[in-house]
Amino acid sequence: MCTKADKGNCLVILNKCDYITKVLDFISGPGFSILKHNPTTNFTRTVRNMVYNQRQNLSTFNINYKALLNMNPVCPLLYGLPKIHKPDIPIRPVVCFTDTPVSKITSWLNSILKQHITFARSFSIKNSLNLTSKISSITLPPSFSMVSFDVKNLFPSIPSNECIQLVSEHLSSTHLSDDQYTCIITLLKLCIHQNFFKFNNQCYTQIDGLAMGSNLSPLLAEIFMNNLESNHIATKKKKKKKKKATTPFPF
Repeated sequence: MCTKADKGNCLVILNKCDYITKVLDFISGPGFSILKHNPTTNFTRTVRNMVYNQRQNLSTFNINYKALLNMNPVCPLLYGLPKIHKPDIPIRPVVCFTDTPVSKITSWLNSILKQHITFARSFSIKNSLNLTSKISSITLPPSFSMVSFDVKNLFPSIPSNECIQLVSEHLSSTHLSDDQYTCIITLLKLCIHQNFFKFNNQCYTQIDGLAMGSNLSPLLAEIFMNNLESNHIATKKKKKKKKKATTPFPF
């Protein structure tokens, strides 16, 4: 079979059985469980009812509730992108959210949250060019080393309830009305609950974390990681400032 590589913008040819095995190895972990039935129909009914109940609040954002509903939604599908730059070529799982029950809601919420949530992105970079710009003027002493830390399987590792709490705290300081605030949080919880997907004709549910493929996941992950880094990494740097000098990289 042929598929796209996770990085490098290239095509990968691999044995289909090996591909399926790698994906199954990932979703057989403790963060996922097998579903006996496809939950799409029942979840779609829940989505339509909840969006309809928020129709008045949605109108204050100048949007008709019908614009957030898919007429014939499908079950999210999981696929894997081979990480050819890593040993043993593991896969990066991705869930396709296109035409799923909450796909339009996540797009709208992503836009709304970006309008109303602002925070200092002290530890974030936009792209590789931004990183190059930040480090180009830094000269490291001979005894220093530059290291990079990565979160394994970022989206599934982010606790969804804490994300909701952080978003709630950010929104509470805005000029949104109580009804608008309630509408956003209600729909946010709804979108996070679309945590199921299908692979190889079998449905699974993701027990916790942010959905892989949701339009909301990158923003929610950044909000969570920014809070984590600001309250732990930055705090520890301040406590250690009397010790051996270090060179902070605020991105």
